[in-house]
Amino acid sequence: MNRLLDRLWRWVDTLVAAITTSYDWVQSTVTERLRATLRVGLGQPLTDEQYRRTLNTAVGQYQRWLRRLVRTLNTRTPNTVREAFATLRADLDITFPRTVEQELANLITATHTRIVDNHLEVRRLIRRVLATNPQTPAERQAAVDRILRQAEREGYDLHTVDSRGRRIPLNVWARRAVDGHAANVALSAYQRAMQASGLDLVRVSSHDGTCPKCAPWQGRVLSLNGTTDGYPTLAQARAGGLFHISCRHGLTPTTQ
Repeated sequence: MNRLLDRLWRWVDTLVAAITTSYDWVQSTVTERLRATLRVGLGQPLTDEQYRRTLNTAVGQYQRWLRRLVRTLNTRTPNTVREAFATLRADLDITFPRTVEQELANLITATHTRIVDNHLEVRRLIRRVLATNPQTPAERQAAVDRILRQAEREGYDLHTVDSRGRRIPLNVWARRAVDGHAANVALSAYQRAMQASGLDLVRVSSHDGTCPKCAPWQGRVLSLNGTTDGYPTLAQARAGGLFHISCRHGLTPTTQ
């Protein structure tokens, strides 16, 4: 029981790594394809009309490619989550309703629409290129290079907006979302296991270099389920900053 939470944290880290690797790949792959789409027709002696038609065709191909990518992700993500929960059941003998597993898969796949919509960003960038009215291959090259530099600074619109209006890259958002949700699963599993063993009090681990959110809770004794008077509950500690995203503090059963 003393090491259960450590094992659960390793499970969380494995799941987060799998999803993060997938989204890092998506981020880089979409970026490369977007840049290639904007470079279509460069270096060719095209008339203005031919150049516009070439770009329009390229955007259509890019949009279809994005849809195929998302179909692949929509298949891959539930499989990754399913395998993770199968490991949870097999290695730690911990089960959850299938709805918990589905909620996590839905949380991740919900952002895939944002990937499909990236074709709108390409159209916006092309309009910015054409607005300069480049006529020669050299002018088109210069215009595309300038627009792509600006797009890189803006993140190619591969982001989501959180409740505070902050722009967060999709791969970062996926990592945080999975980490937070999987941590909830891990802590819930720990609480259930402790309750089944008739235990309620736990001590928070301590280590050097902890963050300001966790520092007030290091070494303190918590009541997991609020059944022991005189101690703050796990829910109160979490509301106060403990077990934030990527936090891996431990909990050890105690009698005081």
